Amino acid sequence: GREAGAKGEYAKALAEFEEAARADPFDPDPPYLGGLTLLHMDRYEEAVRQFELTERLAPGWFHVRTDLWMAREMAAGRLQRGTFLAARVAEDGAIPPEKKLELLDGAIDKAPRVALLHLLRGEQLARLGRGAEASASFREGLALEADPDTRTRLLLSAALTLPPDDKERRALLREAADLGGNLTAGAMAALALRRKA
Repeated sequence: GREAGAKGEYAKALAEFEEAARADPFDPDPPYLGGLTLLHMDRYEEAVRQFELTERLAPGWFHVRTDLWMAREMAAGRLQRGTFLAARVAEDGAIPPEKKLELLDGAIDKAPRVALLHLLRGEQLARLGRGAEASASFREGLALEADPDTRTRLLLSAALTLPPDDKERRALLREAADLGGNLTAGAMAALALRRKA
């Protein structure tokens, strides 16, 4: 299924993920990957159901909470397919950070109020060694309404741009640890607080 999806053979990929889900109905990965595939196929309501199933099987699996939010927004017509595609390429695409940054800048021009795009833009800026711009991008994302998964990631990323003894850093880490959004980012925030780092 993964191989077929990587080639853009989405119908074949979906069939493989459905077969995998029948083989092991407790594994969250097949419905999660099926949901992503359905988004590529513009079948948004079905994608919502697959992400909801993933969340029931394994709460917080990878980025299921953000992907579920995205699927619901696309189903409601509030988020365009191009925004989803830009986010997918920025997170998982095999192109250099400079190209991802160009893609995200274009996506933000079209959808400036999508916090996820600002998070992903900040991550690319950080990879390019442009720390001050990365910090600004994370803060732009925090100023917007965001699903809890994305907000947790933004809080952690913004906190890590600040000096270890900064009071705001601790406040951002505390909010990230307590939010219950992205489990990995929340755990990293909690660990940073314990280490006073």
